[in-house]
Amino acid sequence: MKKCLCTLMGLIIISSVLALMTEGAEQKGPLADKVYINVRMQEEIGLKDTAEELTDIFFYGVGGPVISGLDQATRDKLDLYTVPSGSWSLLFNPIPNQSPYLVKADGKDYFNPFAIRAVRFALNDLINRKYIVDEILFGAGGPTFTMATPGQPGTSKYNLLANRMGLTEEGDEKKALSDITAALESAAALPELMGRLVKNGAWWTFDQEPVTIKFLIRVDDPQGRLKEGEYIAQQIEKAGMKVERLLWDRAKCSNTVYSGNPAAYQWNLYTEGWGAGATRAFWEHIVAQMYAPWYGYMPGGKNPENWNYQH
Repeated sequence: MKKCLCTLMGLIIISSVLALMTEGAEQKGPLADKVYINVRMQEEIGLKDTAEELTDIFFYGVGGPVISGLDQATRDKLDLYTVPSGSWSLLFNPIPNQSPYLVKADGKDYFNPFAIRAVRFALNDLINRKYIVDEILFGAGGPTFTMATPGQPGTSKYNLLANRMGLTEEGDEKKALSDITAALESAAALPELMGRLVKNGAWWTFDQEPVTIKFLIRVDDPQGRLKEGEYIAQQIEKAGMKVERLLWDRAKCSNTVYSGNPAAYQWNLYTEGWGAGATRAFWEHIVAQMYAPWYGYMPGGKNPENWNYQH
């Protein structure tokens, strides 16, 4: 009998998944009165146990690259099904979210390019979502533009917004770089930034130091978000901003991003990940979860002691 392996994964950059489910037995037996749960601390051991019939279900998220890396003999023992599993998105620290885009931390002024809405929005075109799906997820995913999982009931009215804004799966790198340059040039002309924010060769500098993006990249997802983060970092550097790649695990990232104060200016960008959740017809509360400061997931976490993002 083929064993069953449940897998999850995905990217509002993309959404996706693979899942392996058990074949139905020819004859159903009685209801089980016990379910045994085994814990494996290494993914490859859990996969092997399932293939060798030592366990019935491996209930853990497994990405496309991992599935594709299995030898054919192992894959032949498993049934694969595609199911929605989750998404990847990017969370920005936009402090102060207004002109002149300056943050004072540890007694020093910093220029935050992601405080400029036009720069944040330009990443929609700077990032090639299809490339991430094809090259990093090995096709086990799909480009996504909103918090609404494509194909689920009630999502079309949200996902049509991307079409109306001219966004595409491949993006438009030339347009993105032009938009970012225009936004930074406009900022450089502000009285508070004049002579401080300048283009110096290929790089933007502020107070004679490179404008640097502190990018939190999930190192504990080596085949997924680690590769995603490196690709996005390279794209941002094409816009003339240095990227400091902070390769942190989930606990450190979560504590800094969701529990910390954005005013401490420890990060600019984070490779988020979300589970798919339930199938639903109404998405209003998911809109609030992903975009409303009062829900608690936006920078500041609704903590009154923190700086909090406001629309």
